[in-house]
Amino acid sequence: MHSPSFPLSVWWIVSAVATVVYIAFYAVLLPDRRLTVRLCTAPAWMAAAAAVLALIRWLDAQQALACYSAALLALVLALAGRRKAIRQAILDGAGRPGVEPPKPTPGMYAQFLGACAGAIVLAAWFSA
Repeated sequence: MHSPSFPLSVWWIVSAVATVVYIAFYAVLLPDRRLTVRLCTAPAWMAAAAAVLALIRWLDAQQALACYSAALLALVLALAGRRKAIRQAILDGAGRPGVEPPKPTPGMYAQFLGACAGAIVLAAWFSA
């Protein structure tokens, strides 16, 4: 099965929508403002990496934008539906010295791995 071929302008729109979805999701995920700001700057770093890959011609612009969009959406899907558990873990002190974070459940592992695998497959398919 061949991947669909979209014009570059469509990939810019998809990337913009993926960025908005990512920021909207992570802006309300954590109760700690410092962590929220760090997470919400990730798209800028990822966009810079995609631009570098396109500039050195390792990927063309459409492939770079497809990979960027798939990665952002995978990061959202990896934690979708886990907001309450993540917020509670942060409020309980997870991440501070001497405080053990809660153990992830098998369902959390499956969701994270499924989202990452889906992103890799999507990015590879759209880049083919």
